[in-house]
Amino acid sequence: MRSAGKSKLTENWETSKLGRMKTTLDLPDALVLEIKRHALNKGLKLKDAMAVLLKLGLKAGRSQTKAPAHRVTLPLITCKQRAELTPEQVADALLTQEVAWHS
Repeated sequence: MRSAGKSKLTENWETSKLGRMKTTLDLPDALVLEIKRHALNKGLKLKDAMAVLLKLGLKAGRSQTKAPAHRVTLPLITCKQRAELTPEQVADALLTQEVAWHS
């Protein structure tokens, strides 16, 4: 019985139902050469080296998608009068305030 929300293709492609699968990839020559060198240095067949490198890439991708950093929300300050300030004017005002705090 097929589970809800899964297409037949997805269900058939689950790893638990597959042994090995042949596929064709169109890769840049320089990348293939680098993979072949890697396989040679590790004493692996090209197909085994590709499998290892793909697994490492997938694992690295998963580790980068960890929980997002804690997001800080800043208060919204509303003013009675509209003020057009340049970044330089804001920097000067903050510097003046900081100097006053430390005086």
